[in-house]
Amino acid sequence: MQQPAAQETATSSGVRHAPPRSEWLGDARATLLLCAFVCACSSIVLASGFRHISDDDYSRVVIAESFAHAPSLDPSGTSWLPAPFWIVGSAMMAFGRSLATARVVTMITTLIAIALCFQGALARGLSRRASAATIVIAALLPWNLWLDAAMVPEAMCGALVAFAALVFQKPGWRVAAALALLVASLSRYEAWPACAVIAIYFAGCCRAPAHRFFNAACAVLAAAGPFAWIAWNAISHGSPTHFLDRVANYRQSIGAASVPLLSKVAEYPIALVRVLGVMSPIIALALIGLRSPEMRRRWWGPLTVSAAILLFLIWGDVRDGAPTHHPERALVALTWILTAFSCDFLARRGSSAWLVAVAIAATLPITAWRAIHHFPGADASEVRATQIARGRALRDKAECVTVIPCRYEHFAFIAGFGAPERARVVEPEGDASECPTVAIGCLGPSAP
Repeated sequence: MQQPAAQETATSSGVRHAPPRSEWLGDARATLLLCAFVCACSSIVLASGFRHISDDDYSRVVIAESFAHAPSLDPSGTSWLPAPFWIVGSAMMAFGRSLATARVVTMITTLIAIALCFQGALARGLSRRASAATIVIAALLPWNLWLDAAMVPEAMCGALVAFAALVFQKPGWRVAAALALLVASLSRYEAWPACAVIAIYFAGCCRAPAHRFFNAACAVLAAAGPFAWIAWNAISHGSPTHFLDRVANYRQSIGAASVPLLSKVAEYPIALVRVLGVMSPIIALALIGLRSPEMRRRWWGPLTVSAAILLFLIWGDVRDGAPTHHPERALVALTWILTAFSCDFLARRGSSAWLVAVAIAATLPITAWRAIHHFPGADASEVRATQIARGRALRDKAECVTVIPCRYEHFAFIAGFGAPERARVVEPEGDASECPTVAIGCLGPSAP
């Protein structure tokens, strides 16, 4: 079998040597090619007309624009975690407050995370070919196609969590894993169970006398994001679980909490099968392969992280603390981890297993093609091109605008306007002829 390109090799004397320079260059070229592939996929998705998953995408851009105007530790003041607003808002300070800046910065951070995921697969022991197959296959899954092109942090967060799950058992990668978890855990809540599992593992490594302080520091760093956010909510909102209470109250207000218990328990497992699509049979085969002690030894860590994330999401759904729509968004990390796991399994089973894989995965381009033509936000009532164009048209013409929304479409207008501090949102009165209704000048009290 091909020697994994990113693995160190051992001599008969037990001394470990870094891979030769040619292998590092090969890994770098492969990384650039894979990033170009993902970027091309995102460009095709955008060219097909895709722009957003939901109006939350534009709401996030508005918050980032507000951060660029007046930076703060908690830009949203809601249950949304702050790191994506820090990243995009900081870029807007340098390159201007616009939807283009938000999209480009989000795509760049996603590509960096995916490149790390490729390196993580190499570090886990996959060959360069199997690692590249992991990236290509996972990137072609419909929800990854959409999220890679969207202005939301799910794609970046999922790839960072997958990277941490793939490398945390490798001593030389522990700092990188902890840093990835710090960013991910301040971006999306589904990173939190990964933080718990990996921090506990690092803490367990402290029992060995060697590198005790180093492992303890990595454990603290891996868990720092969730603890910092809980502490912030306790100080600024008077409750360490303020963010969870806020989500639960919202779900109850829209009726999402009234779903039967069995439906809540089954929602994320079903969503996972739906997200994996044609890869589900291959992953099922790989899970059967865990009967092998070698596969269990190689994959217990990443699979434990995956199980923790899935159980966390199920628990959150039962307790009304899970995302309120599109549960597939929270499963990105599992798509990367399980795809890497299945590619490793197939590579170690030989050519016969690869023939089965090719037969199933051959449908991936067809699935991807359908995803490009049937994407979220495509319904006529969800298209926001008109609102964005109106916002851009008024950006340099109006010192202040008053916005009367119908539902959530006004976020696209304000994102296009590019200056949320100059937009006053007021409560609607009666039916509006257009959504949102916009008037020049600041009129009336702002909505709460």
